[in-house]
Amino acid sequence: MPSSARARPLDGAAATRQSVLPRLRGTATATFFIATTLVGLALGPFMAGYVLATYEDNLSLCVTSTRVWWLLDW
Repeated sequence: MPSSARARPLDGAAATRQSVLPRLRGTATATFFIATTLVGLALGPFMAGYVLATYEDNLSLCVTSTRVWWLLDW
């Protein structure tokens, strides 16, 4: 079976939509997106600085390490 045809578990906004009543889907989805945006805005700069400091200000090594983690997630 091709990997694109596999059923994936629901995550993110789809799980939010299916876990609430139909009349609350818009509010639940908006709340989910606001929460994820705020978490991303809070943790994004911190994690970028942390990873850069971990690799002793070697930006090329820092970018390479994040690309490796991204590829492993697939």
